[in-house]
Amino acid sequence: YKRQGEGNATRIGDDNMLMASTHLGHNCEVGNHVTLSTLSGMSGHTIIEDRANIGGMVGSHQKVRVGKLAMVSGFSKMSQDVPPFSLVDGKPARVIGPNLVGLRRAGAGPEVRQALQRAFRLIYRSDLEMPRALEQVAADLGRFPEVMYLVEFIQRMRSGRMGRQQEARRPEGLEQGHGHTPVSGGTAGVLLDDGLEEPARLLVLPDRVVAEEPRGPGLGGGPRRAVAA
Repeated sequence: YKRQGEGNATRIGDDNMLMASTHLGHNCEVGNHVTLSTLSGMSGHTIIEDRANIGGMVGSHQKVRVGKLAMVSGFSKMSQDVPPFSLVDGKPARVIGPNLVGLRRAGAGPEVRQALQRAFRLIYRSDLEMPRALEQVAADLGRFPEVMYLVEFIQRMRSGRMGRQQEARRPEGLEQGHGHTPVSGGTAGVLLDDGLEEPARLLVLPDRVVAEEPRGPGLGGGPRRAVAA
């Protein structure tokens, strides 16, 4: 689709493979050496960095950013940013581990691959809370530019809304300005992906009750909403 808005553009880089019936929405940006497999569809303002590989029938939320050398398995749903060098799968897509095959094919040496393996293990498999895990990775493996790019990417994800760094967090109380009514004293326990329980704010919408959690799962992103009857 052509760009929307003054000064914006839909950009596609060099040496990309866009297979049959792929879709790029308005204002998308695609780097170089990217593969979009059959029937994958990217919503508006999606950014795909160099050497990312998008599997067949993958869909993205608008303003998602896919990091370089990430591999998204077929039929996945990208509702948050996808960290660089990662392998993700599922609906919603969750980090499985590092994309070791892609790294090897791109020429990353054994030291870099081992450093990224350790970084992913600390961030996604250890008992450390996400902020502490990122600090630990930066302290232990900060000499590798690839590792620091991963750390900084995830930090930007966490600062964005719903795990998307292109979207700024909404100011507190904005929901009320859009006709959403908070439940008086209403909270629900939410088990976060770092194992801590934190209260969720409940909002009453015309047809349902929504619990807005402080953080999102899996990819280290921002808040998500769970719908209750």
